[in-house]
Amino acid sequence: MAKNVKISCRQTKDYELLKKLDRRAFPIDALRDFQSDVCWLIKYNNDIVGYFSLEIINNNTAFLSRVGIFKHGCGLHRRAINVRIRWCKKHNIKKIITYAHMNNFQSIVNLIRCGFRLYIEPDQHQREKFLHFIKTLQ
Repeated sequence: MAKNVKISCRQTKDYELLKKLDRRAFPIDALRDFQSDVCWLIKYNNDIVGYFSLEIINNNTAFLSRVGIFKHGCGLHRRAINVRIRWCKKHNIKKIITYAHMNNFQSIVNLIRCGFRLYIEPDQHQREKFLHFIKTLQ
């Protein structure tokens, strides 16, 4: 990473911007409604280079619901995971779950490096192309 680069992750409620970024990142997926999520924008030298979100499932569990990164090679995906882990710890969430497509090796490696481990989802047979991950917080 270059010297004097400023990277920041800031929470946002700009749902229209999030939807535009989501369409850019996932042009063929269903558009996510971010209004029930906790959302962040990633800025790299004041340019928006990504976004990510977290869905609160219940008092104990959160779901890493979406991440779109447009600048690669800067550790932004792992940073997005760690920001959400810290947010969950601060808000007394005890368990974080998520999934990754089994061909998305970068996401799988980043989740494992951040302390997530594989688990079998009860309806796993319906989504055979995805690996499910869990992280328990103390």
